Amino acid sequence: MKVIEGKNRIFDMSFYRESEDLQRDWQLDESYMNTERLEHHKNDLIAYIIWSDAEPQKQYNVYDKNKEGKVIKRVHFIEGQLVE
Repeated sequence: MKVIEGKNRIFDMSFYRESEDLQRDWQLDESYMNTERLEHHKNDLIAYIIWSDAEPQKQYNVYDKNKEGKVIKRVHFIEGQLVE
């Protein structure tokens, strides 16, 4: 990745569980009449990580959800330290 001096980059990663709606071989579909994106599967999101060049500390959000995807518990970490 090319680094441009004076510009900050933001990196993020999302982790999803396999489900009936979000299977292992899921593919992005942005065809004309059908739009299927990961944003439509937030019920299956189990963890999210974000960091940037400006503030290199990684922040983690881990979600405990029920089968319907409702958040039961959210745990937030900064560089491995639990934040309450």
